[in-house]
Amino acid sequence: MFDLTQQNNEWLVVEIRLCRSILGISQKQLAEITGMALQSIKRLEKKGANARYTTVIKLRLAFAEMGLVCTFDENGNIQTQLSAELVTAINAGELKSYTRQALETIEMSPQEWFPE
Repeated sequence: MFDLTQQNNEWLVVEIRLCRSILGISQKQLAEITGMALQSIKRLEKKGANARYTTVIKLRLAFAEMGLVCTFDENGNIQTQLSAELVTAINAGELKSYTRQALETIEMSPQEWFPE
């Protein structure tokens, strides 16, 4: 598995953009659900992003809460796993309404992800 927490790691850029694209969410929406600043999301999507481990976990948890898990193998193959609900919404042409509802119902706050 690729280490997506290393400095200057472009795999994180690929993962964030891919997940956002599949879900049809903006950088602003991702920032809101993760409790991160919009500028942080923008910075992470630039080449050479330098993310802390906890930041990567926050992003992955947010995507998972919305029904999407993205993994990489040692050969660089990318696999996306979509929840049954997400697949159903895509097949029915209702991705936007699914995403809107998912954004409204994500219950985990960043403080719950990493209690101090």
